Amino acid sequence: MCSTAVISNLIEAQLTSKKLRVLQALDKGEILLVEIFIMENCKWKNKLISNLDIPKGCVIVSILRNEKIVAPSGSIEIRERDRVLVTINVDEKLELEKSL
Repeated sequence: MCSTAVISNLIEAQLTSKKLRVLQALDKGEILLVEIFIMENCKWKNKLISNLDIPKGCVIVSILRNEKIVAPSGSIEIRERDRVLVTINVDEKLELEKSL
C-alpha cells in the first residue's frame, strides 16, 4: 500500500467514527492501532472480554482505566469510561465499529 493510501485511510478513519480513534497505522497501513472510548450506550459496556463479539483479527492490547493500565484477559469486565486499545486489520474496521 502506498503512503498516499495510508494517509487517506487515516483521514477517513478520523472523520467517520466517533466511537473510536485511529492512533497509528502499522504494516504499511494494513493494521491499525485504535483507541475505543467506552461510553454509556456502548455494547461492550459491562461485558467480559471473553463475551465480546469482535472481529477475528481484533486483538485487545490494553485497557486504560482511571489512569492505570489493566492487562486484558477474558475475565476482565469492560466498564464505562474505559479506553480500550486494540489492533485491527484495516478491512475489519467497519465490523469492529458495528460491534460497539
